[in-house]
Amino acid sequence: MENLTALGGHGLSLRALVASLAFLAGNIIGQETYWALDEEESNRIYGWTNYADSGTLDDYGLFEYDDGTGYKIFPLNTRDIEAMAVSNSNIGYLLDQTNALFSYDFSGLTVGTANRYQLTTISLDIGLGGEALTYNPFDGFLYLGAVVGAATKTDTTADEIYRIDPATGDTFLVGTASGLGETLGYTDGIEFDSSGNLFAYDQNDAHLYRLSLSNGTILEVVDNNVGGGLSSGHDVETLSWDSTNNRMIGIDNGNQEIIEISLANGGNSVLSEFNSILGSGVDFEGSGMQSTVPEPSSAILLLGALSLFLFRRVRRAA
Repeated sequence: MENLTALGGHGLSLRALVASLAFLAGNIIGQETYWALDEEESNRIYGWTNYADSGTLDDYGLFEYDDGTGYKIFPLNTRDIEAMAVSNSNIGYLLDQTNALFSYDFSGLTVGTANRYQLTTISLDIGLGGEALTYNPFDGFLYLGAVVGAATKTDTTADEIYRIDPATGDTFLVGTASGLGETLGYTDGIEFDSSGNLFAYDQNDAHLYRLSLSNGTILEVVDNNVGGGLSSGHDVETLSWDSTNNRMIGIDNGNQEIIEISLANGGNSVLSEFNSILGSGVDFEGSGMQSTVPEPSSAILLLGALSLFLFRRVRRAA
């Protein structure tokens, strides 16, 4: 159907409307890259333009931070990056083991160079810290799975879920991650899907949970065997939602592979490997992608632009 006659029969071109929306969306969303940070190599950042193809992997170099006396490489074992998240506007958030939250402009990252695009540094009040961080495009806040009890992969004390304002560092305890007779003992991945559901991966028992945004409780055991479909020796860390392909992906550091997590019991699969490119010993502690779900401000901008577009078309046709 070439014309939209529902708008008072003014003959709005569907092709023009779709083209305009595509232009607006392209300028808001930008290009998606799958980012992953290697803790074992002084916090080196890698990016895949296609995570299913090992040949698209690029080395973007080491992150550096300004301690007030100049830029320095993050020192191993004292300022390791433990978690990472990426916003829709391509701002990367890095959480180190001292509970310092760094933000970087990922759009400025260049292959093979030192990355000095640091925007802010904020000290967070989150107890022992955490291994998993994500950005919620629906409210603009960061969410963290914070360690409670021992910071080990055998700890069975339920972790806490925090909401963090990335602009101020203000933290709010959402709640404790337990329920249905389950506990989230070691959060090694946390992520939102395109519908706003919050998922968390427990390294202790290889379970993937869906959590409540209101109080952090476990609402559903989505996958009771994340290792299902993977090779033995798997060590799954980090979750990322690919909103373009509508799927959850993760990194298996044990087998050096990028995997798809099917959101069903044990039906997971390998998408690509990176051992042949990077060699053994890589330990990706954080990952993230830009989402195609508009941020709150972007959604308002898009709606406003669409309204203006429709108004002008109708007015011209009147």
